[in-house]
Amino acid sequence: MVIDRTFHIAAPPQAVWGLIKDVPALVAHIPGAQALQSLSERAHAAGVTLNAGPLKGTYTTSLNVQSIDDQNRAVVVQLVANDTAGRGGITATVTARVESAIAGSQIAIHADIEGSGQAAGIEQHLAQSAAPNADSAFVANIERALKQA
Repeated sequence: MVIDRTFHIAAPPQAVWGLIKDVPALVAHIPGAQALQSLSERAHAAGVTLNAGPLKGTYTTSLNVQSIDDQNRAVVVQLVANDTAGRGGITATVTARVESAIAGSQIAIHADIEGSGQAAGIEQHLAQSAAPNADSAFVANIERALKQA
C-alpha cells in the first residue's frame, strides 16, 4: 500500500527541515509515539500506539535513516513495526521532503508500506480512519515545537 500525504506548516522551510531530518526530535511529535531510544546516529527504536475507532495497535518500531539530502531537503527512513499482540507487523520505506510554500513550508510524505499477518488488514483501516486526526495532531505538534525553538 502506498500512502502520500502533504502537510502545510506555518514555519520557514529551513526550520522545518532542521526538525524533519532529526529523527529522534521528530518522533517525539508523532501522535502515539513513546519511549524513543537512539541505538546509533541513524538507528532508533520506539513504541507507537495507534487508535482508529475500536482498533488499537501497539507496535515496537525500529527506524533506520537510509539517507539525508540537505540540498533537496529530503530524508528516507526504513521503518519496521511489529504488533506487540503478535498479530503481524509492517515494513515501510518513508520519504519526507520539505519545500517552500506560501506562508511557510510543505512537507510531502511518501510511504510504501507492506503488512504481514492480521496486522496487514488493520493497517489499511488505521491508515484510512486514523489519518485525519493524526495528521492534524502531527502538524500542530511540529508548529508548536518550532514556535518554542
